[in-house]
Amino acid sequence: MLSSTRDDISTSSTVKGQVWAESPDEETKQCLQSLRSKVQSMDLTPKELEWCDDACLLRYLRARNNHVDKALELIRRTLQWRKEFGVEEMMNNVPAPVKEEGASQKLYVGGKDKYGRPIIYMKPKYQNTKESIHQLEHLVYTLERAIRSMQNGVEKLVLFIDFEGYSMRNTPSVKMMRETLTVLQDYYPERLGLAICLNAPTLFHTFYKIIKPFIDKNTVQKIYFFKVNNTKKSKEWTEFAQQVFDLDQLEVDYGGRNEKGYNPEEYFSTE
Repeated sequence: MLSSTRDDISTSSTVKGQVWAESPDEETKQCLQSLRSKVQSMDLTPKELEWCDDACLLRYLRARNNHVDKALELIRRTLQWRKEFGVEEMMNNVPAPVKEEGASQKLYVGGKDKYGRPIIYMKPKYQNTKESIHQLEHLVYTLERAIRSMQNGVEKLVLFIDFEGYSMRNTPSVKMMRETLTVLQDYYPERLGLAICLNAPTLFHTFYKIIKPFIDKNTVQKIYFFKVNNTKKSKEWTEFAQQVFDLDQLEVDYGGRNEKGYNPEEYFSTE
């Protein structure tokens, strides 16, 4: 059975249309010019100015419906957060706690879909650490790793959550969920192309109802729920997977042909 927040999931335009941002119209171009001028007047380092390229500014404008001052404020907040969180330092030298969080296959970047969007796999059953700031660090590391793998103008990613084995034991607190949403929505706006929730149990749906009011409406439209007993035998899932994924890269557990499992030593050695 397939359920979704949208009723057009089977159409190729739905998925492909979320890969690249649309070309800005004249109004957006004017907003971009204004925002760029304001950003350039800020006291930024060369690295921060490089981060604030046109694609970045356009994402922040879209996230704030072309309201220049609101987009600028969000950019300021993001730059301050990136500095305090130590994002660049973490990516240049991955801290031991992040590698410890990545010792299991609970969260990692695993290939790309057929449109070049990096896939972030999330498998809650492999949650193996106590709730802490290090879990957020691992999330940020994973997001940054996915973004830095994007090529050819792709600026969105696919989040693939496999809920097999999901229980109270590996359910994050509401506080952690809200902190995670803040990171995703405020500091990485317009990065989500598609979110797949496979076999989410009733327990998760209960938590989802709690946090849904805090999720941006545009983001909600990108979240799809699948209930599939066997991904290799489900017609709905097979059609969707063939439309979205390069089956040579999709993991075999989800109907793909990639039999290579997650290896943390190999994963972190590629940095």
